[in-house]
Amino acid sequence: MRDLRDALRLIWFLFILIFALLVGATGGLLSWVDSRGGASAILYGAGAFAATVGLGLAVCHFLQQRP
Repeated sequence: MRDLRDALRLIWFLFILIFALLVGATGGLLSWVDSRGGASAILYGAGAFAATVGLGLAVCHFLQQRP
């Protein structure tokens, strides 16, 4: 049972990372299209990525708590 739980955590973690990568890339691309420049687009994308990962991990931690 422990191995299954660890495998599910890994799958959820990878899903969160892939989703955050998409969100970060979209945020950076939209910032770059808005003519803010390359460095600013990287910062916007990295901020979106970090916020999405943080929120995803917080939600997973909250859902795994047992009453």
